[in-house]
Amino acid sequence: MNQTYKAINLQYLEGCITAGYLYAPFGEILQEHLAVDNRIPKYAFNAKELDEENGMYYYSARYYAPPTFISRDPMFEKYPSISPYTYCANNPMKFIDPDGREKIKSLSTKDTRNATINAAADNYPENKPVIHVWAHGSDQGVRVVAREQTNETPEEVATISTPEGFNQFLLANSDIWLNNEDNKNIIIVLHSCKTGKGESSFAEKLSNSELFKDVLIVAPNNNVSIDDATLQEIGVDGERGAWRFFRNGKQVDAIKGDSKPIFDNPKKINEKYEDKEEQ
Repeated sequence: MNQTYKAINLQYLEGCITAGYLYAPFGEILQEHLAVDNRIPKYAFNAKELDEENGMYYYSARYYAPPTFISRDPMFEKYPSISPYTYCANNPMKFIDPDGREKIKSLSTKDTRNATINAAADNYPENKPVIHVWAHGSDQGVRVVAREQTNETPEEVATISTPEGFNQFLLANSDIWLNNEDNKNIIIVLHSCKTGKGESSFAEKLSNSELFKDVLIVAPNNNVSIDDATLQEIGVDGERGAWRFFRNGKQVDAIKGDSKPIFDNPKKINEKYEDKEEQ
């Protein structure tokens, strides 16, 4: 059986490699090359902090001792079919621990073209704690995988066209949304074609709902393109392509389509548009 490994090289500023580590998918160190000393880096596997006293990685909410966590997942009730101590649902080749970042990919596996979109989503820059959603869309809604295919059941794809439906989708797929209490400082980016196009777009309808009060919704006004060669998201098509920002039923801003809607400080961003609403 083929085994996949993950290697990390650490470098000095001068460009000289000082150490190299070969990891198994779950994070166990299989081989190491040390050019300077025996010190294991403080931040190593998945850029998580290594506790040198116990040899475990600190994953914010709990400690990770490859290949399992030593305490249960605080969200274990959401995934009753998975052990609360497993790492990445026992599939680290497919999933990563988000550490506050959320990329929700809901694309049918029946269409091979979706593999490119999934790859572009994986390559998208980290952006915690913003909720990024990849799904096919239109100005009226998004198409999502309502039930994944298993040996017993076929895949089911559903169209979400209402705020109530999208709220249920997020409750089932987003820990950030599930744990938020008052919608403060929440930003949702829809990487879904035309969900921000025209008057009464899907994004605008979401922002106008009490369910999404004070949430900043960002959506494209045209198709979203991906570079097939680099597997990177290019942006919104067209000379007038743009990412439109909606909050409480109104468009509050927009950025060019070739920009990336990445927000390092959601609290500050939301406060900015809250101030505008009060003026």
